[in-house]
Amino acid sequence: LVAYSRHIITIFEKECAFYQRFSDDVSYFGHPLTAMVASPSRDLNKPVERVLLFPGSRKQELKLYLRKMLLVAKAMKTHAPEIGFELSLSSSTYKDCILSEIKTLGVDFVDVVESESKAAFLRSDLVLCASGTATLEAILYDVPMVILAALPPLTYFIAKHVLRIHLPFVALPNVVADKAVVREFVQKQMVVEAIVSEMNHLLSSSARKALVVRYEAVKQCLRGEKDPMLRSEEHTSELQSPCNLVCRLLL
Repeated sequence: LVAYSRHIITIFEKECAFYQRFSDDVSYFGHPLTAMVASPSRDLNKPVERVLLFPGSRKQELKLYLRKMLLVAKAMKTHAPEIGFELSLSSSTYKDCILSEIKTLGVDFVDVVESESKAAFLRSDLVLCASGTATLEAILYDVPMVILAALPPLTYFIAKHVLRIHLPFVALPNVVADKAVVREFVQKQMVVEAIVSEMNHLLSSSARKALVVRYEAVKQCLRGEKDPMLRSEEHTSELQSPCNLVCRLLL
């Protein structure tokens, strides 16, 4: 990549540091989400009224997370019947299979809503989220959350036992901050009872406040010195041949 690039723009500091080992023509401008998302005024003192289930946008993610999330909702509803549950639908393509799973598990109280992630986060008080860029959005919207992270069993086996990849954190917020900011349940740790326990813990106002305070560490790592979109635009215009610019927008 370095050999074919005139300049590389990164959105994560660690990514910038990696490429700088091979080239001096690397810049870190910050994550574009920080320019697109404005933190709302969120009242963390009020009781949790709505929980968002965010199983991801791909078919493979639904296979990994959907059933677990619905079972968590079912257990939480027993503990706190006054709470409403919403499942974010990324595409109408998956609506039938989601509704079928909802019927099978007897969780008809879960509303399936197709809308932009922004709207879903803004009307939610707590999120159970699949690992991915949506977790960074949740942090920028100050929504308390728990993260599920998993790979298909064979892929996970190869990564762990063949390639011997061992990461201290898997969820993006924790990777970015290089510390445990948000509770993540990875692979075999995705036990419904354990997830429910953590979600119920976050029903406490004090627990949600403490979590959102920790979010600041992630926000600081995502922000550049100025608007990342503007910096990228200014830098690109300075290059005589923009086609030689590789802009690593890992969204």
